[in-house]
Amino acid sequence: MSEQNTDRRAARMHKAVMAGMMIQQKLGGIDVRESIEHVRIASLASLAECRGLWRFLIERGLASEAQYQDYMDKGYAEVLAQIEAAATQVYVGH
Repeated sequence: MSEQNTDRRAARMHKAVMAGMMIQQKLGGIDVRESIEHVRIASLASLAECRGLWRFLIERGLASEAQYQDYMDKGYAEVLAQIEAAATQVYVGH
């Protein structure tokens, strides 16, 4: 993996951490430890499916590594924006 791709992946992980922190803040005093195992399983399943799909697209020549990086950036940005929008709704009492 190139240094640029490594930097992009690190930036995406930062967005994921920010999203997780926002969710945790919104949950406040709720004990979420009980559902951690379910979240882990869902996360691993999603990760495996995403990697499998991208691997298929790249190996079949339907996408390039550069496109993969571009769309991963977009995906993380969209998830973070969605969580930020939901947080805004919580703040205004919706």
